[in-house]
Amino acid sequence: MNEPAPLSYGQLSVWRDVRELSRGRWHEANTQTFWQLPEDEEYGATEVENAVLTLVGRHESLRTAYDLTDPFAPAQRVLPFLERVDRGVVECGPEEFDDVVARLAAEPFDLRAAPSWRFRVLTHGGRPQVVVLVQHHITADGWSNGILESDFRTALRASAPAAAAPVPTPRGLAAWQRSEGRHARRAALTAYWERIFGLSAASLAGAGPQAPPGTACQYSVRSRQAYSGCRRLAERLSVPVSSVVLAAFALSVEHAVGPGALVAQLMSSNRFVPPWNTVVSSMNQWTAASVSPAPDDFAAYVGHVNTQSLLAYRYGMYDVDEMDLLRDKVRAGREPYEASLGFNFLTGSAPPPGAPAESDTLRESPFSRIGHPCYLRATDEGGESLHLRLRTMGLADSLTRDLLEETVARLTDAAA
Repeated sequence: MNEPAPLSYGQLSVWRDVRELSRGRWHEANTQTFWQLPEDEEYGATEVENAVLTLVGRHESLRTAYDLTDPFAPAQRVLPFLERVDRGVVECGPEEFDDVVARLAAEPFDLRAAPSWRFRVLTHGGRPQVVVLVQHHITADGWSNGILESDFRTALRASAPAAAAPVPTPRGLAAWQRSEGRHARRAALTAYWERIFGLSAASLAGAGPQAPPGTACQYSVRSRQAYSGCRRLAERLSVPVSSVVLAAFALSVEHAVGPGALVAQLMSSNRFVPPWNTVVSSMNQWTAASVSPAPDDFAAYVGHVNTQSLLAYRYGMYDVDEMDLLRDKVRAGREPYEASLGFNFLTGSAPPPGAPAESDTLRESPFSRIGHPCYLRATDEGGESLHLRLRTMGLADSLTRDLLEETVARLTDAAA
């Protein structure tokens, strides 16, 4: 086992999100992905295991455990190469797939004891069909899943586990982030975050119907019309679809809270600089964009939101502990800092077979309560539809649903 090393900023951000979770909520930081096995080739469970072993040898995060003796100074330790993995073969018909994946994702990891990921081979009629990978968010982010899938498919075509090739590591990233050459960024980061922390952000607390504190509410909707409308406007303005969605959501929040400083908490992937754009780990951190005031013209507001978002992403890689100290200094006993809304945009695969082009607004049971108390997660489903999932804490069902439906309506009419 290697000597303990500091966590990267992304790993540290994840740890800070989960540090205070009770044992019964450890699973909330789990994510999952699945890889369909080729229908035109026969692969057995052993061949799949060999391919996964190649991933374990290649990517340090898959054999990393965490020293959490001091929860305020965590460290990472890389474990020796694994000789085998607990593959787990599960016979599963198509109608059982969602339940099987949900059960796998609901099993928590103990970050201190072993690597925080697991995989299962789902078979149908005895033939391997799908590989399901579940991991703690500290192990891999969404971008990492694409890297892992590409490496897995390459390894699957090999006859035996391949020798580990050198790739960027979370420990190397942590050292680079703390290097002397990065210190020049500190002044710019400080100036940006001082301005953000100095804002009195408008809040949904007290705006409209409320629920008891800590009550989680979640609604989702799938819409091709909303995707079509925001894509046409995005193309006309030469901005990403994500900026149109964020602008529509921000206006819905502003409509509920009234005039005031509107601050959007955004998920930054921080994969902007080679070679760290290919590291398998969590590089995600929350950044913040001041997205007010809102012009009367929606297209003009989309441009404003896009500019402010790009600026925010420049300052999305930072030492969480340093920024916490800065926040406390700037706030100096004032009300706690919190952004007005949280937003994350993902690019996913096509909607599930048989999914309606326009779904009803569905009430769901939240898998996780980690993150902002008014958090919209938007997914571009293979360029076909937009899947929006809004989770709130402490807001009544009616207000949560209204926020989501107003956002969808604005997106549907975006190109009008």
